[in-house]
Parts: sequence; C-alpha cells; structure tokens
Amino acid sequence: MVRDALLHWHGSRWHVHMLTVMPDHVHLLATPLQAAPGQWHSLTTIIHSVKGWTAHRLNQLRGRRGRLWQSERFDRVVVSQAEFEEKSDYILSNATRAGLCEDALSYDGFWCEAMAQVFETKPGG
Repeated sequence: MVRDALLHWHGSRWHVHMLTVMPDHVHLLATPLQAAPGQWHSLTTIIHSVKGWTAHRLNQLRGRRGRLWQSERFDRVVVSQAEFEEKSDYILSNATRAGLCEDALSYDGFWCEAMAQVFETKPGG
C-alpha cells in the first residue's frame, strides 16, 4: 500500500526512480517535476500527501488512531551520477541487508523504474 501510494504521483508530480518500503521507514529516490515553467512540485507537499493518505488508511485497517509516521524526513540532493548510483545500490540492498529477503529484486516493497519498464513491455504485463 505504501509503495503504491508513493507511486501515485509518479509521472505527474515527481519521477520515482527507485524505492523500497521497510517495516519502519522508506527509502526513495525521486526527482520533482515541473508544476509550471521554472517551478517544481514541492517534495514537502508530495510527501505530506503520501504520509497523510497512508496513515489514515493503515490506521483504519488496524483499527487505530493517531500518528503513524515520524514528522521528520532526511532529504538529500543528489549532485552526481556516482552519488545517484551509490543511493540506488543502498536502496536496492536495504531489504536484503535487513534480512527481509534473499533477493532484493523480488522484495514486495521494492520498485524501480527499470524493472517497471521491462514488465510493461511484456505481453499481459
């Protein structure tokens, strides 16, 4: 559910390159898209939307109320191809390092644009 919520704005407010949803946090590599010439969609607004919707829905499913997500985020601006690759490798291997799976590519909480493009080109995919 969290993965799908993060992908909801993919292509309209941000371009999601890769993400992995862990049991207690999320890693996301995304680029905000232009809202108007010279103006980009706000990461704060997009993330607030995702956190709000998922908190409401998860609390509803669990029969709970109250805060689900921590208020802080740890944003980083990626400034080079080498840093992009470093962050990608970290996101890809996060679930494996945590012992949640043996194969990161098969982890249900993982998504990357390259995999999505491959599966979208297959018949029936």
